[in-house]
Amino acid sequence: MTRHPLLSALAGAVLCAALAGPLAAAPDPTYTALRGARPDGRTIAVKDLALDRDVFHFQFDSGTFHLLAPVDGRTVGAVFVGHGSYRLTPATPNERRQLALFSGAGEGLESLSDSFDSLVLFFVDGTGAELQLKTPVEKGAPDAKAVQVYESWLKRQRKDFKVNFHLRVLQDLLNAPGAKTGLFLALIDGKKTPPALAAIDPNGAEALQLGGRLGGEDVVFYVADSTKGGVWYLSDRKTELAAHQPHPERVLADALDYRIETTVEKGDDLAGTAIVRFHPLVPGLRVLPVLLMPRLRISEASWAVEAGGAEPAWQPAAWVQEDQDDDAGAAAVFPQPLPGEKGGEMGKATTVLLRLSYRGDKVLRDVGDKNYVVGARESWYPNLGVFSDPAAFELVYRVPAGNEVISVGRKTGERTEGKLAVSTWKTEGPVQVAGFNYGKFKKLEKKDEDSKLQLAVYTNPGTPDIVREINAAMEGGPSLGVVNTTRLAEGAMADGINSARLFTTYFGPLPQTQVAITQQSNFFFGQSWPSLIFLPYIAFLDSTQRQRLGLLGAKDFVDQVGYHEFAHQWWGHLV
Repeated sequence: MTRHPLLSALAGAVLCAALAGPLAAAPDPTYTALRGARPDGRTIAVKDLALDRDVFHFQFDSGTFHLLAPVDGRTVGAVFVGHGSYRLTPATPNERRQLALFSGAGEGLESLSDSFDSLVLFFVDGTGAELQLKTPVEKGAPDAKAVQVYESWLKRQRKDFKVNFHLRVLQDLLNAPGAKTGLFLALIDGKKTPPALAAIDPNGAEALQLGGRLGGEDVVFYVADSTKGGVWYLSDRKTELAAHQPHPERVLADALDYRIETTVEKGDDLAGTAIVRFHPLVPGLRVLPVLLMPRLRISEASWAVEAGGAEPAWQPAAWVQEDQDDDAGAAAVFPQPLPGEKGGEMGKATTVLLRLSYRGDKVLRDVGDKNYVVGARESWYPNLGVFSDPAAFELVYRVPAGNEVISVGRKTGERTEGKLAVSTWKTEGPVQVAGFNYGKFKKLEKKDEDSKLQLAVYTNPGTPDIVREINAAMEGGPSLGVVNTTRLAEGAMADGINSARLFTTYFGPLPQTQVAITQQSNFFFGQSWPSLIFLPYIAFLDSTQRQRLGLLGAKDFVDQVGYHEFAHQWWGHLV
């Protein structure tokens, strides 16, 4: 894919913005009000009230709903204090078996049920009106118990779930103001089951940002527990299943391409500026979630509408990003609905630019002797979705001279700026995710004429801390000794060539013309990004060294890991 002509000028735009100073935007007032809302003294007393939401049945035997203060004139939450229960009845036999497995209930499970003495609701649907059908709202002073329950749940949201539910509510409030078919969340403190979230999300479970790729199924039961927590139930709605018409995930934007400038200022710190060009896919878009590692703190956000080849007219945008150890999900908040194609009507011809600057420490991990581990490989740059929204990338890296970056894409240039080595990379088309390996490397390169792929193996000649620790621990016995990864690069190259020939024959040629196979210091963990493979350190140990470590059972893993990761160039990145 040829990069859009405007991107050629964006590096200059970043420099101009830096010289002019950051564009500052005030915090979004709706988000501030939403985050600060507490029970305000309005109450609804209930007795034998039933509330049904798809597979969830809530029974409120007796108690009181304490409404949260309105946000933009709308009540979107309540705290229940009293006695109640819930029941989750899976919609299909497969989902019932899955729930039984996760809950440990056994094969006879028909439904999962529990009781509670308090519960927190967020709703942008008809729940507020439904609560008032039998009992009118009473006004008074805020109830101390209800406030305490809510504060306890806020702490749990920050520390246990680490998910910003307020941010998800904000999307419905600002992206579709006045709509009454939005989100329903029940935060449950059950007596038998660990703290849990029951959710109906019309945008799909992916919008909740619970971790992992969850897709468009919109009924979720998520448990926060350190040993057995996670998604216990994930399905389409019962009506959709019955009609065999699942509702697709509601995607807010389509990323076209990224330009990412990254600087490694010292050992493990990272700073960057990213510009993403995207099409809004929903009318009136104002809140756009962004996937970004919490340690990377946003310092500036701005946006512009693309207008031919003209210089972007950058305007400040607000952003949401709570403390890095809490519910730190990020989003850009535009001051007005993004424009459509004609007269405010939605259309893909509208192209918007979003620019984010960010910085964080300990983003990389120095594991000794110029070996580094790149953490947060899916969120080291702000993005609109990995593995779900392919885009073209242009990447610029500035690192201390003497170290090197091996990146997704093809290297298009390198130079020196003072004490920094600068390299530029560009993908040969849209890819699912961008990434890099970093450190000091030796290179072995070959062109395979059968597969037409240019293969390169990068190994680190130094000794990482883990090897020193192993040798020290085995002092007096058979040590690991010196690991000559350069010599063992020949084995990785042979596996790479055989993989390239085999998979090209069976699955066809790759869209890119080169693949880099890189050593990483994670001992047993391999990974494959488009045109970039991370092989675990154990793959560069010979059989004698593995025998000294007592890792005889690792032979199959070592023999297979190179082929496995190479296969992801087709299965995972293309299919």
